[in-house]
Amino acid sequence: PPAPPGATAYSGPQLRGSVAMDVLGSHSTTIGFGANPERVGRDYAVPALRLQAVVANLPGGGRFVTSVQGTQQVGSAALFDRSTVLRVYNAHYEQDAGPAHFAVGRFFSPYEPFSGIWDGALLRVGGAQGLGLGVEGGFQPRLGDEGFTTTTPKFAAFADFRHFGGSVRLNTNLSAHIWRPTDGTPDRTFLGWSQQLAVGRVRLDHAIELDQMAGGGWSVTRFDARAAVPVTSGLQLSAEYYRDRLGWLDIAPDSLLPREDRASANASYQFAEGFVSAGVTLLVSGTTVQGHTYSGSLVLPQIAGRLSFSGAVSYWSLGTSSGLVATPTVAWRLRRLRPSLTYEFFRTTAVGVSSISHGGTLSLALPLARALESIVRLTVRYGANVQSFGLYSSLRLSF
Repeated sequence: PPAPPGATAYSGPQLRGSVAMDVLGSHSTTIGFGANPERVGRDYAVPALRLQAVVANLPGGGRFVTSVQGTQQVGSAALFDRSTVLRVYNAHYEQDAGPAHFAVGRFFSPYEPFSGIWDGALLRVGGAQGLGLGVEGGFQPRLGDEGFTTTTPKFAAFADFRHFGGSVRLNTNLSAHIWRPTDGTPDRTFLGWSQQLAVGRVRLDHAIELDQMAGGGWSVTRFDARAAVPVTSGLQLSAEYYRDRLGWLDIAPDSLLPREDRASANASYQFAEGFVSAGVTLLVSGTTVQGHTYSGSLVLPQIAGRLSFSGAVSYWSLGTSSGLVATPTVAWRLRRLRPSLTYEFFRTTAVGVSSISHGGTLSLALPLARALESIVRLTVRYGANVQSFGLYSSLRLSF
């Protein structure tokens, strides 16, 4: 039937996103040390199909969001545990109804950063700014391949406050989490508090996790604090302190890893169309400095709007091991073609043995049509202990 006078007719669902077909292939040979070094060759190819899409303006005002990747992995048996892998990173329906926001499916929480990926549901009540309250419930997807499993039920409740406008921007949230695995993995109960505060160009951010220990007490298991302060119109200083006792597996607090602290400081300066930065990072275990990293980067202004130079260098040491990586890059424009060439220098020292290798990457990006782009990247690396050749190509269609 026709829309009532003054009303806007429903236009139907709207689809936008991208689909890409990628192919990554590599041949490599590693060569051991000694009089009769062992040579190990590896060959693999990984064609992939990636889809990112949003179906908006569904009946009722909701939308469906998805991000999926399927790969067919061909190569040495030791490299892959499965030849065909389908990874679903995001697949959920969400809708706003007045002050309430609802989501169901597979999603990352946009309101607190501690719970990771969910197979479940989320409900929040509150506006885009000001106070919001919400709950989440569901299951933790399987680590490694994002497969669906019900072995780790988890629940969360959170409160958040957002303010954007003027010179002050604030986003803070406090959340409580309960994980109750059914596969014999110990339970986990923890709290999380994160905050991003910007006053003008000054930024102060932090994230804290506190886990309940087996004896009933609480311990800081993760802590991350970052600050950025402008000194002049182009010069900025930043620093970060990070502590982790869980590792990427989010293990239970009754088997905490040794405390690992990382402290870093960085200075950057932006001039015209150029940029230069330098930084240092210290890795501390207990009260002992185990390693450090010195890094720097440089981007020069473009020449005639077509030619640009950039580079990065990094030196790291950990115990008796060390490494140096340097990567200068030149990029230019040839009408619609955007090629770039990077030289890569690697030097590593471990157990008293030094190894040097050289590499290069040639990348070509070419828009084929208004919504179609192709990328081809060729990588080679050669040294006394490693030889490799890699090829990556991608065809991406936006819609």
